[in-house]
Amino acid sequence: MLESDGTRSAWRRSLWKVLRQLLVGVLLIVVGLEIEDRWRDSQQEPLRAPDSQQDLSRAPSTVETTPENVQVDSEQRRPGQTIKNRFGMELVWIPSGKFMMGSCSSEADIDEQPMKDLLLSNGFYLGKYEVKNREWAMVMDTSHSGSSGRGPDYPVQNISWVDVQEFLRRLNRRDPERVYRLPTEKEWEYAARGGIPNPPNEPTDRYGELDDIACYEKTCKDGPDRVGSWAPNEYGLHDMLGNVWEWTSTVIRQHPVRRGGSWYSSARACRASYRVYGAPVPCCEGLGFRIVSAVGSTDSLDAELDCDPRSSNR
Repeated sequence: MLESDGTRSAWRRSLWKVLRQLLVGVLLIVVGLEIEDRWRDSQQEPLRAPDSQQDLSRAPSTVETTPENVQVDSEQRRPGQTIKNRFGMELVWIPSGKFMMGSCSSEADIDEQPMKDLLLSNGFYLGKYEVKNREWAMVMDTSHSGSSGRGPDYPVQNISWVDVQEFLRRLNRRDPERVYRLPTEKEWEYAARGGIPNPPNEPTDRYGELDDIACYEKTCKDGPDRVGSWAPNEYGLHDMLGNVWEWTSTVIRQHPVRRGGSWYSSARACRASYRVYGAPVPCCEGLGFRIVSAVGSTDSLDAELDCDPRSSNR
């Protein structure tokens, strides 16, 4: 009986040894076949970029964007070219350039002087219109109580600077393909001038006859007008003067700067160089804003916090 059990145990060990050897052999065969397939693939003609008749979505994902590609894309942007974001908000391309900031006209305040020759080294996208009631509601999921009684295509108004920061936070979260913010004071004035020269000996603070381009105290009596109702500047921007005041990102002595005048403003306030400082909260009547989507680095992103863009240290 003991001999029979010993014989059976030895037979089992031999069987397991054979099975293990067979399993190892099968694995070696599989690995060998895989190596052979990869070697054959490597001998085939390399992948070529798809031609214009092919589906570009099938291009190899490893194609890199070179600095030359970026430069070509930048050169394709034209002053005044308009794009739309996912909420349908229209933004206009404002090219880089130099301009004279400030004014020496008879209407100018002391804080509009002296005029200063400034450079914006990067272009940017700026809202074609002031932010509308419908756009505010889409981003914030609720209408703004200060704009009640006005239609969806009127500018949202009675907005505090703090309200704007919450709007921008939500817009950036819901449309992560772009980075949105307020324009700096320098960007705003540059865009408002529409590329029109502003020589010190003949200052130009408006981009047309005010009665043709602005909703202000003479042309509007009961509140702001529907956005885009008045003639645009050379960049295609509407209502840069009049309709509603527009917040900027520039903060001087803890007071954000607003620009452009509003529907109840005098003609003197509706000038590209006119500036007003206000508390971030609460808001007052006729305050709105428009947005920027920047490309590349921002020129001294008014990190002009407590720094006047006209000051001598700039």
